[in-house]
Amino acid sequence: MELREKLKITASDAHHIHLFKEGTFWKAYEGSAYLFIKFVRAYKPIKKTVKCVKSSVVSMGFPGHVLNSILEDVHLISQTDDYCVVSCTEDTYSENDFLLWKDTIEEQPLMVGKQIQKSAPVVEEKTSHAELIERIRNFRIESNTPLGCMLFLMEIQKDLNGTV
Repeated sequence: MELREKLKITASDAHHIHLFKEGTFWKAYEGSAYLFIKFVRAYKPIKKTVKCVKSSVVSMGFPGHVLNSILEDVHLISQTDDYCVVSCTEDTYSENDFLLWKDTIEEQPLMVGKQIQKSAPVVEEKTSHAELIERIRNFRIESNTPLGCMLFLMEIQKDLNGTV
């Protein structure tokens, strides 16, 4: 299922939490993420700009093995292998409350690996150790995928050794 479809489903239902299986994780978007964090468990939300929808999107996720313990705290409406709908409260949320909450979340920067690959000029000279240390300090591992982390490490190795 495409992200647009997931956002459309989530936007059309302020009464339930819609969870989508993505790889080994379950994710909730926008209003579902808001309800989940407010009423079920206080996971950290992530806000990123998404090109295909031309706006920033808030999401939260958790590993698949945690789903059963979460289902103990909520009322299961329906579940398939890759989609789950739950209800945790009779309350709904107002669009205004959701937007105020969304504005408090700091937007995550683009992935370093992708950003460097697309926009950085090719530099023939070796990068200084101080610059490498600064890049490592500024790299946000918690907001990158395993692939993004691997690409970042490969770039560091290339700058240090000249090859990977």
